[in-house]
Amino acid sequence: MGTGHPTPEQRSAVRVIEHTWHSALITWLSGRSSIAQVKIDIETVCRLIGTPAPIG
Repeated sequence: MGTGHPTPEQRSAVRVIEHTWHSALITWLSGRSSIAQVKIDIETVCRLIGTPAPIG
């Protein structure tokens, strides 16, 4: 997102990724989802909001 102050749109994108990560983490820890599905969910949210997917 750069080194300057984030825009409101960038802050919103980060919040969406945070919410998705939290939800995916809870479902993984409770045994209702695999780590592979968590990865897919995070990649999907990044693609849908137009940010690069995390590497790894």
